[in-house]
Amino acid sequence: MTSEPLTVGNWPPTLAADPEAAIEWWFVQGQIDGAGGPDLYFMCAFFQVRSETTGCDPAQMLLFHTLRGDGSTVKLVSRASTDLSDVYRSIAARVIDSRYPRFLRDFLLRKHMAASAGFARISGIEFAETRAKVSVEKCAIEWDGFRFFEDGDGFRLVLPGAQSDAVAAGALDVTLIPERPWLCEDGAQFSSDFMPAFSYYSCPRLRVDGKSGTGAVRGRAWIDRQRGPTLDNWFLSKRAGAIYPLGWDWLGLSLDNGLDFLVSRLGFAGRHETADACIIRLDGDGAAKVEGRFERLPHAPWVSRRSGAAYPLRHRLVLPQYGTDIVIEPVTLDQEIPVFGASPVWEGAVKAQGTVEGHEVQGFGRLELFGYAYDSDDLIRSVTRGVQVYLHQD
Repeated sequence: MTSEPLTVGNWPPTLAADPEAAIEWWFVQGQIDGAGGPDLYFMCAFFQVRSETTGCDPAQMLLFHTLRGDGSTVKLVSRASTDLSDVYRSIAARVIDSRYPRFLRDFLLRKHMAASAGFARISGIEFAETRAKVSVEKCAIEWDGFRFFEDGDGFRLVLPGAQSDAVAAGALDVTLIPERPWLCEDGAQFSSDFMPAFSYYSCPRLRVDGKSGTGAVRGRAWIDRQRGPTLDNWFLSKRAGAIYPLGWDWLGLSLDNGLDFLVSRLGFAGRHETADACIIRLDGDGAAKVEGRFERLPHAPWVSRRSGAAYPLRHRLVLPQYGTDIVIEPVTLDQEIPVFGASPVWEGAVKAQGTVEGHEVQGFGRLELFGYAYDSDDLIRSVTRGVQVYLHQD
């Protein structure tokens, strides 16, 4: 493969909530121009998750993060509906039931859920009594001040409290107008090893206009929308008859020469494999999967004091066919976000610089590293200690 054209369209088939999806989410990331001060980077992701065993209404989760270009965090939120614990419990039970003897399963599940609840308390995860309002007719989400919805030819996004204390009355309130076709593909395009069954819609370049605090702002954004009927081969996968969690590296990158890149690599969480990444090159004419390398640079990883996860944060994107050599680095190191039950995610703003066909380029984007807080050896040791305690109970 040198270049494989992918499906694009002026608008996805639907961006509304899917009542049949086991999991679905809407993701927006972007940059607000600093106008003499530091730029503002923002990210929000809203999730709905349904239990595949209980068939309950979806649990909900919202992550959002705003960050100044000088590396200081403006606001970080990890919010979950109270029923997320029940849905996550059913997912964790699937994993435990596939890997451990029956007489240990209840004990291990209780131990795991207690640890998850404890981590949620100390990491500042919010549990909301209210539920988000989500439309099944069009893209429209509203939850305690957060709003994201279709508006005319684009979208409107409101992030509460997304500004510094000096203008705390102001939230980020912007419109987003697509300037590129949408990538409209299925998950099999992103991983030939796991062939996940999900729909993927992505607009890599939107114009941002609106206000932050009392001032007018402008910038650029990226929107992703994913949904699927099952967690299998997307979040979970079988190996030797047992179910294991998956992790991934994901990068959305926009360059000042008009090119955008989507990079995705899926693998078993905690194993830190460096399998070939799926690299998609997007421009004004369309999108194509291309050959290239997404490499971790030989720098020491950043280690989180909260989770102990070691994240590789400096990368290099090389596309020989297109004369492309780009180095990607974080705006600041600590951009880890807690997620209830699952591994925390390093979801961070990044900057890029390098060359494309001999011309210097710069850019910005969002790097997502999930699954790095899972460690197979630590899990085995933890379970062994738990078994010893269980067997020696009076």
